This record gives sequence, structure tokens and C-alpha cells, in this order.
Amino acid sequence: MGVEDRQAVIRAARLAPSRWVAVSCVRVHLEASPGTTFLLGGPLEEQDPRWPGRSEGVLPAGTPVRILDIAFPGAQALAGRPTGTPRDRVWVRLGLPGGTVATLPVPDEARSEQEFWGVLETWVTRLDPSLQIAGWNDAVVEAVRTRHTVIEMPEAALLAAWGPPLRRDQRFEAGARRETWTWPGGLRRAQLLDGQLVESWAPDATGTAP
Repeated sequence: MGVEDRQAVIRAARLAPSRWVAVSCVRVHLEASPGTTFLLGGPLEEQDPRWPGRSEGVLPAGTPVRILDIAFPGAQALAGRPTGTPRDRVWVRLGLPGGTVATLPVPDEARSEQEFWGVLETWVTRLDPSLQIAGWNDAVVEAVRTRHTVIEMPEAALLAAWGPPLRRDQRFEAGARRETWTWPGGLRRAQLLDGQLVESWAPDATGTAP
């Protein structure tokens, strides 16, 4: 993304209204930057590269946040970001309830301002999540809040619980749409049938299968 688009994103971020976290993120503190709370789409053990640190619970999807700042990687930013952190990503600083602050690192892959906001919408949404949650039962709502899965949860709930997969493979069987989702590292997987979860596997036992 060019300099002008980056500057436009930063200006728009300063005027951005309140938003909501779209994915239940893992709170982590990295050894290289202990004073910063990072929000990741999965446990530290499943990150590539792996950054030394510790996890400290989950920030549930639906949590209200404010965009405080957006910092793109560049010579100046990289000079101030220690090794052992996601230095090459866009750092989105979010104001959380209670006055705390956390940094959400997102890939620096957007080619335009519009594309960047589309990527960010996956993680921090402008849409009130209460409208979506109204269609979920209590078991699904609790699963999303704790980054777990339950059989027959809709794909929107799976996205909110585990974040976007790295890969989606789709095929049709007897008129039904079967999908296999795989997350970074290849160890976290899910099978869906016509948009509902059939089975899932995760290294930290948050899936439906051991």
C-alpha cells in the first residue's frame, strides 16, 4: 500500500467511531515487549514465527473497543519495535473497556485503503454483534466467548471463536457443501457441512474431537 493510502488510513482511524472485537483474541505479553498487551488470533504456540511470551486469557468477541492509532511497518517503526515481536505487521492500538490498551497486529498485505479496512473488519467490526448473537443459542455464545467450538455452531460463530482460517477447501457431496478449514500451523482444523460445524480439532483441546 502506498504512502498516500497509509496516511489516509491513519487519518480515518482518528475519526473512527466505536467498534467491536469480531474474534475472540488471545491476550499475550511477549518477553521482548513486556509492557505491551498484544491480541492474537490464536495461542502463542500456533504462531509462525513463535514469539517467546505468555498468554493471559481471552478478549471475547463482541467487546467494545476504540481505534486509538494505526502504525504501519517501516524503517522508523521497525527501529522502535524489538526483535521477538510481530515487527513486520500493522499495529492497531485499541482502547479497551476500563481504560486499558492493547495492540492488534494484522498482516501488512493490503494494496489500498479500502482493502485495508476490509481486512481490519475481520478483526474489529463496525457492526453491532448483538444482532448476530441473537441467532445463537447459549452454548454457542459461551463457546465463542471462550474460544471453544460446539457441534452445529454456524460458520459465523466459528469465525468469531477461532478467527479466519488460513485455508478453506470445499467440495460437494450429494448436494451438500462440505468444507475443511485449516488454521496457521495446520494443527487446528474444522469440518463444516452446509455452513455448520461437524467436527473440529485443536492442539489445546478447544475443539470437538480429542
